[in-house]
Amino acid sequence: GKKELEMMKRSAVLINTARGHIVDKHALAKALQENSLQGYATDVFWDEPADPSDPFLDLPNVLVTPHMLSSTHEFFDAIADRCAEN
Repeated sequence: GKKELEMMKRSAVLINTARGHIVDKHALAKALQENSLQGYATDVFWDEPADPSDPFLDLPNVLVTPHMLSSTHEFFDAIADRCAEN
C-alpha cells in the first residue's frame, strides 16, 4: 500500500511478476507521478487483459512486458522432466 511505497528509496524500481493486485494501483500511480519512486516494471496487471486505454500504461517510468514464463523452452523442458519423474 501507500505506507510500503513511501518506505522505498526514491531511486527504487518496483518489479512485480506475482499478481497485479498485490500492489495498490492508485498509491503506485501517485508515487510514480510525483517521482517518489524511480519506476515500476511488471508483467501482471490489475485487470486481465490490460486495458490499452489505461493511463497507467502511458507513464514514462512504467515498463510493461508480456507474462511469458510458460512460453520458454526451459519451462517446457522442466515440465517434461517433472512429468517423466512422476
